Amino acid sequence: MSKDMGIKLHWKEGGRMIGESFGPKLLKKEKNLSNLATAYQVRRGHDIVPYVLKNPIRDQKLENWFKQEASIRIKSLKPGLSSSERQDALEMGNRLAEGEVSPIPLSKLLQMNNFYGSAADIVDRANQGIELLKNNLESDLLGTAARGTPCGGASTRSAKWARENPEIAARFGFSERTPRFLYRVGGKTLSQITLEFSNYIAKTIGKVFPNIVMTNTEIVEDLMKTVRSEWGNFIQEELENTIFFNQIVLPRMWMEDQKIIEGKLYPAGHGDYPYLFAKYKMAKTLVECGIKYLIFSNADEWLWQADPVMISIAHELFQKGNHMVIIGVENINNQFGGGFVEKRDGTQALVEAPRLPWSIVKEKKAPIALNTTFYAMDVEYLAANEEKLLNVNKSMIVKEVPGRQLGCTEQIFGVDSWAGDVFSEVLNPAFIQWPRLNFLGIKDGGFISGSTPVDGLGGRTYLHYVNETVATFPSTMRRLINGDRSVAEFLFRNGYSYL
Repeated sequence: MSKDMGIKLHWKEGGRMIGESFGPKLLKKEKNLSNLATAYQVRRGHDIVPYVLKNPIRDQKLENWFKQEASIRIKSLKPGLSSSERQDALEMGNRLAEGEVSPIPLSKLLQMNNFYGSAADIVDRANQGIELLKNNLESDLLGTAARGTPCGGASTRSAKWARENPEIAARFGFSERTPRFLYRVGGKTLSQITLEFSNYIAKTIGKVFPNIVMTNTEIVEDLMKTVRSEWGNFIQEELENTIFFNQIVLPRMWMEDQKIIEGKLYPAGHGDYPYLFAKYKMAKTLVECGIKYLIFSNADEWLWQADPVMISIAHELFQKGNHMVIIGVENINNQFGGGFVEKRDGTQALVEAPRLPWSIVKEKKAPIALNTTFYAMDVEYLAANEEKLLNVNKSMIVKEVPGRQLGCTEQIFGVDSWAGDVFSEVLNPAFIQWPRLNFLGIKDGGFISGSTPVDGLGGRTYLHYVNETVATFPSTMRRLINGDRSVAEFLFRNGYSYL
């Protein structure tokens, strides 16, 4: 058993350690499904991609629905529509009924300062969070948090940026095939940085946090290459508790003639994460391993971690009947992204833009607070309600990709879903507005290759800002965990912005 990186294990009488690691325990349960692999297997295996991750996960029932639904919607199109009008018409079938939801104003959102009134309160919150993260009654090795990250999206915006900026893309090592989570900062990919930050917090308190990573067969080889070549600083216990699983992939069709795209399958959205999380009974296994909190974000939003202050806040809200904390930022650009809404019955939910009622989109009433894909979830509640996560509402989406003729682009029609929508339907979320500076939200290569100062980043370029974040976040967390009052005072003065 490794004692590297500050992990100090506590042994019970007779020299026996309590509890089985999450990764081995889950694989033992799921051995008949053969769809899961640990990072330890990837690092030690002969093949770059473990055989269990080589085969596409397909769903014939879903494929049949897609083909039938796509045909119906395309046949209903009026002639002479522009590309944007055609997209609006085709996505109309996704949308919630008028009046079913309404955007939540900023005044109704919880603020970070609702949970503390001074720097001393932040220190107290951090101390409580540390104890909550350590207090695992089922395992001496593991803490009580797990990290969930989807690394399987098609990254259409990334591909579009690479096409439009070929020289910059080549200089920074991007291509149309490079998904965001494999963008590099300081020699490391965003997905690696995200998981290393989680591991760092765990090591600082002397524990290991499981990592649960969704990928798919279209990009899994690229991801596994980085695991094989660059994850040498992960200790064995971290590798054994890092799980990879593939999401569902589906065909898509060309809009112009409704022909299925040959030779390529596309991921069916982040909504596969809660669906497969439930199918593989991961929440139940996490509970058996003493895990209480699932921290979830995209790999390009790595500041969302098991910060002990946030764990303290999540614990308080879970006790009050919310079982999910969703972090958002003010929508200063009237951007139509996922937004916080209130349903007719007064409960709150998260709804992505392609599902918002048409009146909200038509009148350009974008949600005032934007979802940032930062979630903390109550694992025990998830385990008790796993079957509800199996009811994923898939949506039809239109995207623009390189066309069949050289130098042109075409619209394609496919299926998508969103993890936040699915989780929030089950978990009665609480929404907290966070400082916008804490939200990186890298969407294309321009964010980490641009040389233009950005006012919203205090005059920094995005590249400067990202590198600064990578450099300072670990030390901020370590000092906070060690009770550094000056860090608490800094966070208090800056509205809990890390930078």
